[in-house]
Amino acid sequence: MRWGAALAAVLLAILLVRSAVAEPTGASEAINLLAGRSPMIVADVRRETVLTDGVIGTPGGGWKTDLTAWLASTESFIQYDLGRSTPLRAAYIQADCNDRYEVSVSEDGQEFTRLWRAPQVRAGGLQARHSKRLQGQGRYLRVQASGGDGNYSISELQVFAEPPAQFPPRLVAKQGELLDPSVHQALGLLAVLLIVFVLVCARRAPTWLKVTSLLLPVVGCAVLLSAIDGAWPVDPDTISILRAVVAAVAGVIVIREAHLEGRLRAQRWGVVVALSVCAVLAVAAFYNLGRPQFRDHERGVPTAVHSYDMRVYFPQAKYFDELGFDGVYLASVGAYLEDAPGASMQRIGRRLVRDLKTHHKRPIAETEAEIAEVRERFSPARWDAFKQDMRFFRKTMGDNAYLGSMHDHGGNATPVWLMIAHLILSQSQASHDVLIASALLDPLLLLVLFIAIGRAFGVRTMLITMVVFGANDFYMYGTNWAGATLRQDWMVYFGLGLCALKKERWALGGALLALSCMIRVVPTLAFVFVAVPALWWVRGYWHAHERLPSLRTLWDEQRATLSVLLGGAGCVLFLFLLSSAVFSFGAWVDWVHKMVLLAQGEHLNHVSLRTLIGGWAGEGHNLTSVRARVFMVAVIAYLLAVIALCRGRRLEHAALLGLLLVPVVFYPANYYIHFVFLLPLLATERHGRRADRSAPRPPWTRADVGILASVLGICVAQYWTVLTHDAREHFIQASLVLFVGITALLLAVAAKDRAVAPRPVIRADD
Repeated sequence: MRWGAALAAVLLAILLVRSAVAEPTGASEAINLLAGRSPMIVADVRRETVLTDGVIGTPGGGWKTDLTAWLASTESFIQYDLGRSTPLRAAYIQADCNDRYEVSVSEDGQEFTRLWRAPQVRAGGLQARHSKRLQGQGRYLRVQASGGDGNYSISELQVFAEPPAQFPPRLVAKQGELLDPSVHQALGLLAVLLIVFVLVCARRAPTWLKVTSLLLPVVGCAVLLSAIDGAWPVDPDTISILRAVVAAVAGVIVIREAHLEGRLRAQRWGVVVALSVCAVLAVAAFYNLGRPQFRDHERGVPTAVHSYDMRVYFPQAKYFDELGFDGVYLASVGAYLEDAPGASMQRIGRRLVRDLKTHHKRPIAETEAEIAEVRERFSPARWDAFKQDMRFFRKTMGDNAYLGSMHDHGGNATPVWLMIAHLILSQSQASHDVLIASALLDPLLLLVLFIAIGRAFGVRTMLITMVVFGANDFYMYGTNWAGATLRQDWMVYFGLGLCALKKERWALGGALLALSCMIRVVPTLAFVFVAVPALWWVRGYWHAHERLPSLRTLWDEQRATLSVLLGGAGCVLFLFLLSSAVFSFGAWVDWVHKMVLLAQGEHLNHVSLRTLIGGWAGEGHNLTSVRARVFMVAVIAYLLAVIALCRGRRLEHAALLGLLLVPVVFYPANYYIHFVFLLPLLATERHGRRADRSAPRPPWTRADVGILASVLGICVAQYWTVLTHDAREHFIQASLVLFVGITALLLAVAAKDRAVAPRPVIRADD
């Protein structure tokens, strides 16, 4: 018995020893295989080292902090080498909540198979996903996003050969530091440094101080660019702050120019440097700091193509003979039914599409006959080409967005715009390269315009127009028109017309203003107001002579105005006949019908006096009888004020004052109000010295500063409107900001008139 007990004790000891020896092996299998490991390949990912540091963000925390790695697209990935082929049974990831992430494995690092897909979760911010039921093996491991909202981030990734006893693992959680505030701080620093630079760079400051002060904007820009690089991609709210800051700094510079003279007067080159920094940043903000604003659904990557806009305007321009103004959505549905895999009327029949003949929404199933009718307008070859073009947009946008985009109002451009776009796009096939190339036309036209403004109105005025171009936010509707084709062309032609008038090239100026009106009907009122100064002259002649002037007298005294009107009339006639020859006269009839329908409808994204007074009630404007009377009184008041201010006005200024009436008289969509960037041209930039030659004159009078400050103030105030997440409230607030700014600007123009009265009458030889 003693020997048996001893033997049993020995066997028990052996088993315990074996168990103790085996335990480390089991523990090693439960170790995170990626702990502290560096990736072997990083493809378009920022801050990838945080994935394996064992630290997670606080659940629900921000997606973009110092604790997260950011993936630019679904093609971005991080790849690890585990050192040997290893079984993989469990995985853990903490990542942004509303995205999907895939972990895949490979034996050779070339061919990968999916090991696990981490799904989206409902809770917000950073959230964990985990699984201990995986069945895979490999040496190489890759993680990437597979879909979501495009803002992809991961704070921690762990994989295990066997699930550990504690699963999901307990990890150190920290509150991540949001990185966009660093950009906000850098913006504040740059603003301070630019203002100090302009103050220090005074005319009589020591040369060494002026030269040394150049380091201030250099340092400020370097800090800002570094902060943007560290926080990339920058949030939309940060870009809105950037717009407000550069507009505010430009305003301070302008006020300083008019109010500090003598020894404190700034050097012209210093002001140009500071305004140039503001202008470049503002234009960059308009283009979203270079970050594409749309997503290619098929490839899962960002794209610069404005597919939502071009899915209408590309086919309408290329196939206008078949589509006209009423067929683009019906033909798009027909192409979808014939071309999309698994598409059928039963599947999409309940979805709504806008009937462009009535502008009412209808179920697709009710439009079957109309779809067939539009289909018959195409030849077989043209229909095949149309389906191929629509296939590009359907794949780029995704089926849901492609069909959902048919709730909009179709293409509203005039036959002249369609004629120009047709000449550009008719021989091309829809593709990323073609649409990006055509989208470059707008920046090129804008560059020409800004150069022309600099030559006609002065460099400082040019820089302020650039600031307002990028710093105003009226075009906001989730994005802007970067990536679309010829969306700002009418504003460019109008601005070039103003430059021609400033240079007293009257007929050319009239033709350019008319071209703008033939592209978009919006500036027509401004063209009409070119004649108002001449009408004031006729009124004065009548009072002085008690008769109307003869045609000879009228031509001698008002040759400038008449030349503008004749140049415009000639341009209108030529373009009307040419566009009618390219399409047909009926195209103009159909376009007028479409404009009537649009004017009768109610729209969300309109910025106007009607929006401000009527507000929103249900689905329509609340223009009750009382509000309607207030609205009419306000319209008449603004009309009379602008007419009065046009008396004796230079023609380019009269046109700009007429442009101010667009949101008063009409009911324009928000993106048309982007014309405000031309309003600084109402100010007069002066050069040279005072009459007594004692010192250089300030570039602007105090009244001119009031004009510029009113426009820049609109840009600053708009920051608070973008904080409103309710779209309807946003556009009401935007209308309020616009009309406060317009009223302040008109008061500044009136003050300028009192300061310089009497104004000279414009003659052709002035």
